[in-house]
Amino acid sequence: MLRSSLRASQPEIRSRCKPGTDFLPVGSGATRYRAGVTLAEKQTAWTEKYRLVPDPQERLAAIVGRKSRLEPLTDAERIDANLVPGCVSRVWLAGEVAGGALRLRLDAEAGIVRGLAAFLAEFYDGAEAAEAAHFQPTLLEDLGIARVLSPTRLHGLGKVCERIRALSAT
Repeated sequence: MLRSSLRASQPEIRSRCKPGTDFLPVGSGATRYRAGVTLAEKQTAWTEKYRLVPDPQERLAAIVGRKSRLEPLTDAERIDANLVPGCVSRVWLAGEVAGGALRLRLDAEAGIVRGLAAFLAEFYDGAEAAEAAHFQPTLLEDLGIARVLSPTRLHGLGKVCERIRALSAT
């Protein structure tokens, strides 16, 4: 049921992308956009896509359970310098700006944290660094996910977003 609902939304999301941009479904629900789509447009498309799942708990399960499309974090990158401060569960986040676009790699010890942090990192991944450095996503709030997470987990995800924006600014 969930996968078919998400697949059904792909033509709708594709039709809302700017002309000349591409929409490519990846894995079980992840979406990749080419350059030219702003983070605000991407946020709107992702929100519309995941709102097809009516219950926030089911949305959370869909987000956490999907396969990440991020490049894997190397063993050499699993160092204290890449730990996101303020997270109860250990989250490693590495990235760089290449050709003006932000590229991210992430891993975490806890599965739910890995899924949520990867969702946020995938949202920013490939965005223009200048835009990513200042964009504050409202995806978790817009999808009702923030209401079902603990304050501690929300704080940690906020720290992930802060770290992503800091990596964008370098």
